[in-house]
Amino acid sequence: MLNERNSLNALRLILVLTVILSHSFTLGRYSLSPVFLGHTVGGWALIGLFSVSGYLISSGAIKREYSVFVWSRIARLWPAFVVCILIIATIIAPAGYLIAHGTLDGYLTAENGPIKFLTQNALFEIRQTSISGTPDRFGWTGSLWTVIFTVVSYLIVGAILKIGPDRLRTVIVASCFALSVGLYANVETLIPYLQDPRTIQLLRFLPLFLGGALYFQLRRRLPLRAWAAACAVLLMCLLVFLMPSFGLQLGAPLAAYAILTLANAIRVPAFLRRNDFALGFFYYSFAMQKLIVLSGLGALAGSAWGFFGISVLATLPLAVGSWFLVEKPTLSRRRGTDVPSPALTLPDVAVPALAPPALTVPAVALPAVTVPAVTLPAVTPATPATSENGLSASHPA
Repeated sequence: MLNERNSLNALRLILVLTVILSHSFTLGRYSLSPVFLGHTVGGWALIGLFSVSGYLISSGAIKREYSVFVWSRIARLWPAFVVCILIIATIIAPAGYLIAHGTLDGYLTAENGPIKFLTQNALFEIRQTSISGTPDRFGWTGSLWTVIFTVVSYLIVGAILKIGPDRLRTVIVASCFALSVGLYANVETLIPYLQDPRTIQLLRFLPLFLGGALYFQLRRRLPLRAWAAACAVLLMCLLVFLMPSFGLQLGAPLAAYAILTLANAIRVPAFLRRNDFALGFFYYSFAMQKLIVLSGLGALAGSAWGFFGISVLATLPLAVGSWFLVEKPTLSRRRGTDVPSPALTLPDVAVPALAPPALTVPAVALPAVTVPAVTLPAVTPATPATSENGLSASHPA
């Protein structure tokens, strides 16, 4: 189990930065993103992020009512998401449009303008990627398209954790995880029956969250050990090598186990332990990278690593602002509603003892009463009859 001084926030930030690095190769047009066992480093990072998320949400899903759990998940993601697309539409995209066209004329009046961008994307699902035709490649929302699948996966995992009695929860979660992996393993066969491509993407991501939830159920039986984490990493690599199409999904519990073990082992400054900048970097990084490309600063980087460094520095103020101004206040208000109302304690009041007044009852003299003597006649007692069993008739058996 995780200890109180774990470095999970810092590790999640490192995983998000790995996604940004992977994008730096492609967006900077230096080369393709580095690949390991057929998957980009960004893809590997997403496996870690989503499997750990499945672990983290499980406790809340079990302890809270389902409606409260759903509200808490939406409250964690939606306010920062709305602020993000608002900043894209009002600051980042206009700057990019001005750089590309030399003027802001037509920005507000274009068919796919900022107002439509906000209304189309406000409910997590990205339906419009660019604004007023800018930018023309990948749009501004290259990292936001996965958020809708994260939300839906949260809802599904939370519902599964509420099915059946507590003693069968592990079996139920394991069965659902196996089913989700099996569906994704046969996704090519299912494509003719899955008319909506979003369903295919959901089948891709759902096993990752369920894998983290499965390890949450097994956490007491499988304590975090360094040697076991090393074995988990090797086993996951073997699964991906042997089953490249769905090995990542099958190995999701192993990924969660390895990352949680590392979080327990590494110590980071308290500032990084208490503050979570991962979501802000995830939300804003792609849009800032696109703005860097449009501005020409990407050409000055010289390499993908240089482009990555510029991207991190450019995104840092937005990520920090998102945490301190949006996410952290929202979490504080949400946790405040989860705390039961304190019991009302009345102050102790000293009540002086009241001695009842002494009452004096006056003596009353009663008149003497003379009772005449009564002479009773003499009575001769009768001898009781004896039954055959030797008992007196006055004491029946």
